[in-house]
Amino acid sequence: MDAPHERFERFWHAYPRKVGKKQARITFLKLQISEAELTHVLTALAWQVKEWPDLRFAPHPSTYLNDERYTDEPLPAPKATPATVTSLPAWVQRKTGTS
Repeated sequence: MDAPHERFERFWHAYPRKVGKKQARITFLKLQISEAELTHVLTALAWQVKEWPDLRFAPHPSTYLNDERYTDEPLPAPKATPATVTSLPAWVQRKTGTS
């Protein structure tokens, strides 16, 4: 097996949604993804997969490649919000006038 096909197999092994392998291979080979680019793709996949809680909604592999989704940036971490108390003890409610 030559290098481009080997790189595709590494991509396919790492990609979590196993649909449309033939089209994914065609797309991968058409894009001529180098070893360096594959490293970038695999690095992006490592964090992106964590953001796909339901793989039914993850893009098909060929779509991922065509849209260069590996160049997406991670979402910013949510800002910490102060904890809210949903139920105050009765004595606090009486003191503060909340109920």
